[in-house]
Amino acid sequence: MTIDEYSSINLTLKDYKSLLRDIRELEAEDCKVSTNISGLSSSNTIHKPYKLLKSKLIMKKMVIWLPNVDSSRSRIEGRKIAKGLAVKEPTLKEMKAAAEHLDLEPEIGEDQYPKDQGKEKGTPGRILVKKKHPKTRTLKLLCDEIRRIRQAHG
Repeated sequence: MTIDEYSSINLTLKDYKSLLRDIRELEAEDCKVSTNISGLSSSNTIHKPYKLLKSKLIMKKMVIWLPNVDSSRSRIEGRKIAKGLAVKEPTLKEMKAAAEHLDLEPEIGEDQYPKDQGKEKGTPGRILVKKKHPKTRTLKLLCDEIRRIRQAHG
């Protein structure tokens, strides 16, 4: 999402005040934002849209585990996208190369996938990437890029 797109979310009054404080800091950094505080309901919850602010007010990174894009895994075992879109047995090296090509600023981790804890054959590896898109879209983009990398290397 871009800074010009809107998203509706529910905030408590305390969270909203914290948000306004963050907005003022960002305005000092020349970001244009809207600080409309009308819309308080009797339950002190605000149901008004506000502008998303590039990654400063939302999570900046997302974790992607290798099983999330592995077509040999079932949904129960951790696959997050359709089997036809996933890739077979991706490696950390491929994931890192794909994420770098997509400009997602990858950070590699050798942690074991949580659902594999206690199993003999676990899948080590996770990658932390910049959150530019929703997770499923990011996973699909990574799989497409891994396919291109595999095709280019034979």
